[in-house]
Amino acid sequence: LLDGLEALGVNAIGLFTESLRAHNPIDNVNGLAVDRFPTALTFLLDKVTGNSLVDVLISSMAFAMGEVNPDGPTLGNWSAEAAKALNVPVLQAINSVGTYAEWKESARGLNPLDTAMNVAIPEFD
Repeated sequence: LLDGLEALGVNAIGLFTESLRAHNPIDNVNGLAVDRFPTALTFLLDKVTGNSLVDVLISSMAFAMGEVNPDGPTLGNWSAEAAKALNVPVLQAINSVGTYAEWKESARGLNPLDTAMNVAIPEFD
């Protein structure tokens, strides 16, 4: 994905993390204070100004940036505040177990496993 974006002249920054659930309060994200900003995304902020260093965020993580609350409702919407403060479009990239050629030739598009893991299950997360 990064190579493809760079071939189009995009300044692509790869940020690899196992989770976006770890968070910290950040006083300045594009001028806004955010109580629960994903720690991994702090690398996308200018350390001096707090402004976003990116124009778009493409996430390949299939599941929510929320937390399971065993004592009550799942707190799945806390990440909306962080995304709003980052102030860039957030696109969801879908990971596939198949190859690009298989996907391109398929009339179905996503195979059943990819559909389950990247579309159906995240809707319930």
